[in-house]
Amino acid sequence: MSISADSVLSLEAYSDYRRAHHEDILEHRQRRSVLLGEHMRLQFESEQTLRYQLQEVLLAERLVDPEDVERERVLYAALAPRGSDWRATLMIEFADARQREQELPQLAGVEQRFFVEIQGLGRVYAVANEDMPPEPKAGSPDGAAPAAPAAVSSIHFLRFDFSPEQRDALRTGASVAVGCEHPAYPVDAEIPAATLSSLLGDFSN
Repeated sequence: MSISADSVLSLEAYSDYRRAHHEDILEHRQRRSVLLGEHMRLQFESEQTLRYQLQEVLLAERLVDPEDVERERVLYAALAPRGSDWRATLMIEFADARQREQELPQLAGVEQRFFVEIQGLGRVYAVANEDMPPEPKAGSPDGAAPAAPAAVSSIHFLRFDFSPEQRDALRTGASVAVGCEHPAYPVDAEIPAATLSSLLGDFSN
């Protein structure tokens, strides 16, 4: 799956497409979304969801310069499934700002604790934020005071890689759940049938 340069619509063409297909776009995104507890949501990405996000960014920021468009295209294309994996955006959501400030720090490292559990084949753990720049290291060689800890992000990018055996099991009806085993937010949920059906389309073999 890829988003090729020649497939990116102009702002005018996308505005027309958006008006005609808005409900279809939202339905596809909702079908590939899984709520985990009260404060976490996984948006499983596809070429369609990423193309939508790319085009929305271009439209909102009125980006028309070819270099700007290509920079954004490469960024979103890198997040697309590769045929043997699922890609997801983790969104940690607190409607109340005070609650967010209090609880988000308790979830440090949560992105490393997500899994997909396949009946009879155990858990596949997510690789997190591999396309994001590394965090600066605390302190310095000259003994300066360590830097303040980075704020915990509410957005993370996850990749779940599956073996051929695991992909075959998913295709043949093995039950499957997605969850988190972070001690501050232990949760799991069965992946709904409609969502799983869409996700199976991400596998190319």
